Amino acid sequence: MSLGAAESPPPSYSRKVQLLRLLGLSVMVGILGAMAVIAFHQLLLSLEAALYGSNQGLVADARHLPYEIRIVIPALDGLIAGLVLHCFLRNGKGGGRSGLHGSHQCG
Repeated sequence: MSLGAAESPPPSYSRKVQLLRLLGLSVMVGILGAMAVIAFHQLLLSLEAALYGSNQGLVADARHLPYEIRIVIPALDGLIAGLVLHCFLRNGKGGGRSGLHGSHQCG
């Protein structure tokens, strides 16, 4: 018996079985994602304890740093961020005056 144009062959899995498989897969991915987040958090706590000697939190640990370090490090971070933005985003389409930066070349 041949199939007519209106008939289609039956799928190997019904739609309900396919949805259940997809649901099971999504549950497994969610559990693995949650485990990865927990492992990452534990890694950060371990690194913090190794670098600072405690895991009370970065703010509490930063209070024990010298006053000069607490000022210099954020300033250096801002300088580095500004240089990175200047070098990598100088050809972006912004509303600023791009003609002012034409004489500088990074790298």
